[in-house]
Amino acid sequence: MSLASIYAEHAEVLKPFFEIPDYSPLFEKACNHPTTSLGERLEAATQWISATRGGSCGLSAYQQYLKLADQHIQVRHSITSRHQLLQTIPNNIALDGVATAIECGELKTAVELLEQGRALLWAQMSRYRTPLDDLLRRSHPELAAEFTRLSQLLENSATSGSLQASSQRSVEEEVHRYREIAEKWSAVVDKIRNIDGFRTFLRPPQYSYLQLSSRNGPVII
Repeated sequence: MSLASIYAEHAEVLKPFFEIPDYSPLFEKACNHPTTSLGERLEAATQWISATRGGSCGLSAYQQYLKLADQHIQVRHSITSRHQLLQTIPNNIALDGVATAIECGELKTAVELLEQGRALLWAQMSRYRTPLDDLLRRSHPELAAEFTRLSQLLENSATSGSLQASSQRSVEEEVHRYREIAEKWSAVVDKIRNIDGFRTFLRPPQYSYLQLSSRNGPVII
């Protein structure tokens, strides 16, 4: 359990007696922790959303969740594992994020979140294929294979929440190894983004890019 989730869990009880600090930065750090698996980061984003309901604007929580959900699907190496992950994603998560963005007055962000939710829906309707599948068919099999290999290592490596090491030194060694794999994974992702047509690989859609669809007239979303 992260420090942020502990704050959130006890916030209502402690409010009458103490001034509760804003724990959003703690959730954000948990969602971007370099030695934490994507699954654990997704769980942190889920807790962040729950903690902000009925309170302050939780837009950042929804943005983090949808970004991590998309990345988590992309790195899954089999259709079965993607299917299992998709079943855990709430059906209305994107629409809730869109509603939150509108309430916060962030209409451009609402459009971006709607497109992210659409991408998750299409992942289900297209038998859980990802952009990586297209990459494999586009004469970059070695790069795609390296991405898959490193993604599997990241998910299988010991993480901050599941280390079973017997000494402090072995814990540090595992953390160092995980960081090395994560750096190599990031380097491969950068290479993929340099390929024509893959500039937005594992990136949430930007409003400036989506806006191009309306250059010839109105678009119904």
